Amino acid sequence: MFVKSIKLTNYKNYQTGQFQFDDKVNAIVGLNGMGKTNLVDAIYYVCMGKSYFSTSDKLVNHHESNFFRLDAIIDEVNVVVKVQQPKLKEIAVNGIAFERMTEYVGTHPIVVMAPDDIHNLLLLGENRRIFINNTIVQYDQQYLNELLLYNRLLKQRNALLKSFLEERRQNLVLLETITQQMEKPASYLAAQRQRFILSLKPIFQTHFEIICGGKESADLLYDSDLETTSFAELSKKNLDKDLITGRTNGGIHKDDIKMMLDGEKIKDFASQGQIKSFILAIKLAQYDLLKLYSGKSPLLLLDDIFDKLDPTRVDHLLSIVTSAEFGQVFITDTDEDKVPALLDGRLVNYKKIHIL
Repeated sequence: MFVKSIKLTNYKNYQTGQFQFDDKVNAIVGLNGMGKTNLVDAIYYVCMGKSYFSTSDKLVNHHESNFFRLDAIIDEVNVVVKVQQPKLKEIAVNGIAFERMTEYVGTHPIVVMAPDDIHNLLLLGENRRIFINNTIVQYDQQYLNELLLYNRLLKQRNALLKSFLEERRQNLVLLETITQQMEKPASYLAAQRQRFILSLKPIFQTHFEIICGGKESADLLYDSDLETTSFAELSKKNLDKDLITGRTNGGIHKDDIKMMLDGEKIKDFASQGQIKSFILAIKLAQYDLLKLYSGKSPLLLLDDIFDKLDPTRVDHLLSIVTSAEFGQVFITDTDEDKVPALLDGRLVNYKKIHIL
């Protein structure tokens, strides 16, 4: 799978822009603020129907514009994304629009590695849940549907709990009705997340061992309230607390990944080098797992990470992503000559794209 070309209209700092790509490695270079990250973000948007770096489509529009459009050719297929604020959002393939965004997600699997990923995955459980979700939805459409359903019901339940506090009266029958509806999606999501971590762990450990030379023992553990308790039992147990706080205190929206190094939580004692190796291994494992479950070689976007990695990790990463088994790669860097110099001498085709 590879992106042959993309055209950006009103996307972030691009009023218009058009690019052709090599089917193996693309080195996108230029000074900060010129649009390197925005270009790879547009590629991600075409694949996932959302931005990787912006939380809202309102932040994607170019300046004062209220619409943007992306036109891409992926595997000889024409993909068009059109977003008109505040309501229109459409993805069409060869002129045929998808009725629901959930039917499109996973068509073009993709993995992103960016500098903030190192801190985001380390610091916040919410970001680790996003990592899990963004991986599984690319190969399991039911997971995406159940996730959207659970989040919608969770929002309703929290709004109802908050109204109990504000209005000083309770409708426990309605609360129980919403809680019962959350049981099925919660159980499915928990089971698939457990399966995901069990599948990811040995791949991750292999990558980590190679990067670190087998000097340390790394582990990933799924941490969920639903491992030992059903959602119904958990909700009953937390009911009094929920009523006091006005929010749902237990459920799969609290799930996490325990990232362990030599039996201890990595964030408590690991060096910067160990943390970078850990996150790099997770991302490479994410790529391998997506390739296994989707049957396609995902796109890989490496955004400005080489300054954050030492030469040993850079060499390991490049040896993997430039191998014959790997798919299309996009690498951004502020140094015009650094990435080409790293790629020269490796038996790989690449294209240099200079953003001015």
